[in-house]
Amino acid sequence: MSQLSSNSTDVDFMRLALEQAEQSSRMGEVPVGAIVVAPDGRTILGRGHNQCIEGHDPSAHAEIQAMRQAAQALGNYRLEGCTLYVTLEPCAMCSGAMLHARLAQVVYALPDPRTGAAGSVLDLFAASEINHQTSARCLSDEGDSAEVRRECSELLTGFFRKRRQQQARQRTQAESAPLREDALRPPARALAGEGVWQKDSRWSLVPDPRDPSAAAWRVHVLESGNLDAPCVVLLHGYAGCGHLWQELRQAATQAGWRVLAPDLPGHGLSDKPRQPALHTLEWQQAMLQAWLERQNLPDDWLLVTLDQSVLLEPSALPAHRVLALEHVDAVVRWPDAAAGHTYTDLKASTATAKDWRQRCQRSPRFDLPEHWALDDHPKLGVLCQASYPDAGHRGALRWPLFAAQALGDADRAWWQAHGQRRQVHALEPAPAKLPQPGARIRAALRHNIPWILHWLEQHRAAPPNP
Repeated sequence: MSQLSSNSTDVDFMRLALEQAEQSSRMGEVPVGAIVVAPDGRTILGRGHNQCIEGHDPSAHAEIQAMRQAAQALGNYRLEGCTLYVTLEPCAMCSGAMLHARLAQVVYALPDPRTGAAGSVLDLFAASEINHQTSARCLSDEGDSAEVRRECSELLTGFFRKRRQQQARQRTQAESAPLREDALRPPARALAGEGVWQKDSRWSLVPDPRDPSAAAWRVHVLESGNLDAPCVVLLHGYAGCGHLWQELRQAATQAGWRVLAPDLPGHGLSDKPRQPALHTLEWQQAMLQAWLERQNLPDDWLLVTLDQSVLLEPSALPAHRVLALEHVDAVVRWPDAAAGHTYTDLKASTATAKDWRQRCQRSPRFDLPEHWALDDHPKLGVLCQASYPDAGHRGALRWPLFAAQALGDADRAWWQAHGQRRQVHALEPAPAKLPQPGARIRAALRHNIPWILHWLEQHRAAPPNP
């Protein structure tokens, strides 16, 4: 513990929090810092900075770290009479911990219009129903206070500017990345086709989890929205690609989200293993995890999956941050489903759902443009031709688990050891009568956009109910 003079001001304490934020920045963490001051107004009981990445801990925000240290110093988790200073408005998680600790007050330097829970997005401190009241206020924008606020702001904006520049360099490197000997890649000339390479297209390089020292796999992703916005990742299902989320991606971006819709390895414009046997649940999960770790995702990012892609979700991701979707034409088949109960009980059209995926898995001539086309057949045809120019590029489509067919031994064993079921939500079918299953799936995704956006907003605004 250390002490400041008895006439120390909010500015003096906020500068100490800023020092902690600078330490976060040097470590590659989002630069937020916090300190806890004792009731005497002089003694620093705890200091903290973001350590989520270093500690693999989604709760390791600066405020939490500072409160933990202060509680240890006092020998009591109650921090009654104490004041917490933090460089950025606290989120819902941290605000809840502050109320539980019974802090007297919280002072923050900058509002957070994305996740702030002290008045920007919601105000947990104003809830009169809570049995303890902690006051929260933003630092004054006058005199010396304005200067320290400016320094906090510049640290944050500079951090994210540098991160964007790093991502731009990574994209440039990915464009010219060498092709692995065991991989296939759409020819460069195919990317020039209308509707293939989009303004939101970019590449990521993902090392193979089996051999990180080997050449990386190149993964295509459609990304839109601001880097510091709340984030959602959209995973396509069987025989799909990121483009199939187009309407939802645009709507979510307009609603203030950062949206990432990757082509999973072996799909769309991403690199494709030459050997179909490489496609296993273990490998695809590991590749997805490696890709996610390179996307600079916020701690509270959300995941939306379609049909079989729910099987790939990271095991550490809390259930309340996952929206798993299925359609009557593409329902989820869990690897541990009992014989005779292969598909989710939707009471309709399961034979059709099984038939198209089985036909696609078995036939390299399955007409993907005709299957998926809704009102964009010409452009979709060009995209599919660029993605799957020949049967060799369709190895992922022969993967039994993703096609909801009989499992291989490796996938069954992996699921038994690591798998976990999630609640799956059935998409409401669109009113239009369409002949192709893929078109019906896409129409349902479009039809359900308002409901999906509502789910996203619910999970952005507040933590789940206990």
